[in-house]
Amino acid sequence: MKKLFSLLFVLIFLLFDSTLLVSATDRFTNHSVEIVVEEDGLYTFNHVIDVDFDTPSQGIYVRIPQVYNLSFTMEDGTVVNRVYHFPVSDISRLNQQTLIWSSYEDVRIRIGTEGEYFTGKRRYTYSYTVRTRDLDLDGKQLFYFSIIGDEWELPVDRVEFKILFPKDVSSFTKEFYSGAYGSLVNNNVNYTVEGNVIFGTVETGLREYEALTIWMPVSDDFFSYPKIFDYTTYSTLYAVLFTVIAGLLYIRFGKNGLLVETVEFNPPAGYSSSQVGYIYDGVVDDKDIVSLIIEWASKGYLTIEELDENTIRLNKISEIDPKAIDAEKTLFYDLFHGRDSVTTKELEHSFYTSVNAAKVSITRHFRENRDNRIYRKTEDKLKILLSILVITITVFHSCAIIYNEGFFAHQAFKFSLEYSLIGIVPVGFIIFFIFYSKNRTLHKNDVIALKIIPLMFAIMHTVFQFLIFFTNERVLMNLMVMASYLISLYIISIMRNKLTDKGMELQGKVLGLRTFIQLAEKDKLEMLVHDDPEYFYKILPYAYVLNVTDIWSKKFESITIQPPNWYVGSGHFNNSIFIRSLSSSMYQMISTMSSMPPSKVGRGGGGFGSGSGGFGGGGRW
Repeated sequence: MKKLFSLLFVLIFLLFDSTLLVSATDRFTNHSVEIVVEEDGLYTFNHVIDVDFDTPSQGIYVRIPQVYNLSFTMEDGTVVNRVYHFPVSDISRLNQQTLIWSSYEDVRIRIGTEGEYFTGKRRYTYSYTVRTRDLDLDGKQLFYFSIIGDEWELPVDRVEFKILFPKDVSSFTKEFYSGAYGSLVNNNVNYTVEGNVIFGTVETGLREYEALTIWMPVSDDFFSYPKIFDYTTYSTLYAVLFTVIAGLLYIRFGKNGLLVETVEFNPPAGYSSSQVGYIYDGVVDDKDIVSLIIEWASKGYLTIEELDENTIRLNKISEIDPKAIDAEKTLFYDLFHGRDSVTTKELEHSFYTSVNAAKVSITRHFRENRDNRIYRKTEDKLKILLSILVITITVFHSCAIIYNEGFFAHQAFKFSLEYSLIGIVPVGFIIFFIFYSKNRTLHKNDVIALKIIPLMFAIMHTVFQFLIFFTNERVLMNLMVMASYLISLYIISIMRNKLTDKGMELQGKVLGLRTFIQLAEKDKLEMLVHDDPEYFYKILPYAYVLNVTDIWSKKFESITIQPPNWYVGSGHFNNSIFIRSLSSSMYQMISTMSSMPPSKVGRGGGGFGSGSGGFGGGGRW
């Protein structure tokens, strides 16, 4: 990027000055530099350049670096490499038209009036300030700077400089180097020291691309740099505070209070088995829909007839209760669709659309009607907001680290956004999950996957961030921020919509029924069967959606119950045989009712044929 910028700058200047390739007589006759050094590390540069051009030109351009790569040999002989960013500001010029380009690496100034060419002598005056910082050399301080840089493409006949320091510098060792980059020549620099001022000249001048540099170790208290506030302290506190707030919001909005599980012998009045399945886990799946077949059969709406191992026939006996919700009435109508009976083979590859529509409709029945709502809706908005904001944890922290290193806010923010791009992936998954599941239901495995995947990407993002900044001295802060990010994202991913008061009541009843099915004693069951001979079959579809069918059936192995008049199987009736047969039938119905037609794969015109184009080779045109 830096090379591209430099190339563009040269091209722009070539347009500005078509005669940039100057003749041998084009030169700077004098380059005068005055540097005012403040105790806080602020340097003010004042340049006066006298030029004498034989080639018609429009002006001069200047490049002032802002990034410095320096090497130092410490007292113990070790060599340390440092990269510093010293921002340039307060650029001014005297009675000249100027264009300024600024980037993280440097500032470029073009002085002169476009379209006005001149030859002969002219003077250019400009000034600017450079904000330096402690060089971080184990407490040692040093004044080490180029008075004139090594990128001037014209020779200068004479150089004069004046450096004003805030304190007396007469006792310090001073070394001046002139020449090409890396030169240690210092025998052509004449200078004098008067207290806090150094005057000097280079009477022999400098050739093209030669520099003049001063190296002067000073006392450890010579500069009093402003104390740099460590912005990573703020970013770390922000990360921890965000996690705490996310946790409190989870407790307040994303976690249910104490659920009172009541003692229940029957399902909640007025709720079908599919609705109880939703109340139980917040999801309507294929099992919940197919459980309605058993419930409708136990209520006398249809009979179930086992024709063979792979075929079940459903016979319509009467219409469904008109008080049933619309989703269930529509499903019952689609099941028979003007027929008195239907087999599973007839439903295969076609009935899945009705099953999927019923799952969506039952979900909407609870979500979109305020009176029926089991879960609050405000948590979705909160989850989306937190998902968007959680990325700011890594953005702010990486921005603070980069800013502390270079004091360049724009570039720090830009780099921090780039480093945090991977963090968009887990956030995107969470938001996608919220919207995708809004009016549809997901398999439990899908729900788990959509929670695990964002956490996996979050861990990758955390490792990526740590590898970038692990050399930073603030390792503990980095670890705290990364931990806060992961914990916050985990809290957001497990945050679910909180139950309404009605939802708390209904879920307490549903869990109470499930507990009863698991722990019911034989005497109690015999009494319930005595009062209601159909009790076993009435509870069966609810046991099915609550995943306790096997427990329910085993409890009736030694209890005498009458065979159902709505189920026709093969062989003599027996509780265990009936349950196994019914379970097989339910599995068969789930498999066929929710089965989709196989995808059609074929060949046709178009596609990725052979030939020219694409990302292949090239040629002339």
